[in-house]
Parts: sequence; C-alpha cells; structure tokens
Amino acid sequence: GMDRALMAEKTLYSSVKDMWYATWVNGLLSSPITHAKNIAGNALFGMWQIPERTVASVIGKGRSVLTGSRDYIQANEVIAQAQSMMTASTDAFRLAGKAFKTNMPTDPTTKLEMTHIGRDDFDLNFGDSVFGKSFSNAIKYYGNVVTIPGRTLMAEDEFFKAIGYRSERSALARREGNKKYDDL
Repeated sequence: GMDRALMAEKTLYSSVKDMWYATWVNGLLSSPITHAKNIAGNALFGMWQIPERTVASVIGKGRSVLTGSRDYIQANEVIAQAQSMMTASTDAFRLAGKAFKTNMPTDPTTKLEMTHIGRDDFDLNFGDSVFGKSFSNAIKYYGNVVTIPGRTLMAEDEFFKAIGYRSERSALARREGNKKYDDL
C-alpha cells in the first residue's frame, strides 16, 4: 500500500501538478509591492521593540519606586538589545543568503509551506539521451528562475528573524546578568 502511494506520488502527472502549483504561488509572490510590504512590516516590527521595551522600563522603574520591587526591565537591557540589533546584520545577511540558495529556512516556522513549493519540484529525469538531459536541465533551470520570488521572500524573513533573535538574546542575557548582579 505505502510503496504504491509513494510511486503514485512520483508520477509525471503529480510532478507537473507540483510544477504548476510552484509556478502559480511564486507568480503571486512576484510583485515588488509584496516584497516591499514584507520588508517594511518586518523592519517596523523590529524597530518597534526598542521603544516598547523603553516604555516598559520606565513604567517598571516607576512601579518599583512605589512597591520597592526590583523586578523590572532595566535601561541597560534596552541598550544591549539596540546594540545587538545594529551588529546582527552580518549574521542576518549570511542566513538570508543561505535560505535563498538552499530554498530551506533555518526553522520550520515560515510563511510559505516550502516543503511543497520548491525547486525540487522541477528536478525531473527524462532519460540519458541528449534530448532527455537537455529537457531535464531546461526544466531545472525554469525551476531555479520561477522560484526566485518565494526564495526571496524566505530570505527577507530569515534576515529579520536573525536580527530579532540576536537582539532578543542579547537583551535576555543582560537581564540574567542584572539578576545575578542584584543577587550578589
């Protein structure tokens, strides 16, 4: 049963259907407006983290004056987050480039279901003849070109995820350092 299902999945009809679907989805993603909105949304969300944490720090400091509690976001945590956000671009560009090249995100949480929409859908073997190899290579080249919008969108998301991850990690590390300092 399972072998026949796998074999049916590899039929030419199934492959053509996958190629059509990948072409259709990437066509939907090919508008520059889509990419501009994705970049703007990610950038604004990332930049908003600093003022949001700053306001939380001020409110927490005010609350601590009234209650005596030392459990609040300290200013050096905000500074650590902002500094890390500025220096994370090297890693962000590297991860974005890797995602674009390999068509694989760093984690499974992506906006596209990339396991079903990728360049692998265009990797078909039409035999060892000159025509077969040429046709296989032409379809593979078509797949490399047609998936550019989806791979670009994934690379954009990887770039901003890397910056967000690095800056949040720095802020949390500073928070833990502050806790240890207060404990001592």
